Amino acid sequence: MTKRIVSMALFLSALWAPAVLAEPVFIQIFLDEAPVKGVQIYIGNELIGSSDDAGMLETDLAPGNYQVDLVNDDVRFPVSIPVEEEAESEATVIFKRAEGA
Repeated sequence: MTKRIVSMALFLSALWAPAVLAEPVFIQIFLDEAPVKGVQIYIGNELIGSSDDAGMLETDLAPGNYQVDLVNDDVRFPVSIPVEEEAESEATVIFKRAEGA
């Protein structure tokens, strides 16, 4: 009986707990006009994924402001991404080759 009451209380508290909403976030990475595959994308020390063949990573994040780090070949490049409620967010990073390189 006590176990059933505790289970019911946990279930009901979950119903009233505020929902954490996650919004879609798209990160695109290019070198000149070519997509860059395999760039690791971190928030803090947590790897959230790597860019695919199209230079894209799609993830879901709760609304807020994030600094993500793009990491490739021991180079870390910070990017700020604001994520708004009920909206898709997109960050496109285009690296340019130096002239004569």
